[in-house]
Amino acid sequence: MQCIGRENQEEYMEYKGLAVGNTIKSLRIKKNVSVFELAYRAKISQSHVYQLEEGSNKMSIDLLYRLMDALDTDANTILGIKENNENSVDERLKELSPKMKENLTELFLKTIDGVKK
Repeated sequence: MQCIGRENQEEYMEYKGLAVGNTIKSLRIKKNVSVFELAYRAKISQSHVYQLEEGSNKMSIDLLYRLMDALDTDANTILGIKENNENSVDERLKELSPKMKENLTELFLKTIDGVKK
């Protein structure tokens, strides 16, 4: 598994739950999608949607993909990253193997756990 150097880890792995949650909620409302409908489309519970929108729940790479599909948007938009094609989250994720995506999801969740402590 390739790892991001420790000096760059915070830059790439910083997860701002509340900001992401606000973005998810804004997109949901803008697209006139109810919490129930988003939960159904993303295959999660309604309470999980509320927790994501409040910034109090973690989001895996798999869930990010499901939210992208459910809200018909891209990862950069959900994560609040200004689009730069060279560093696009979407483009980088597409280049990864399934195993690498799994490893990155695990690292992502561990990083979030570390930030919360």
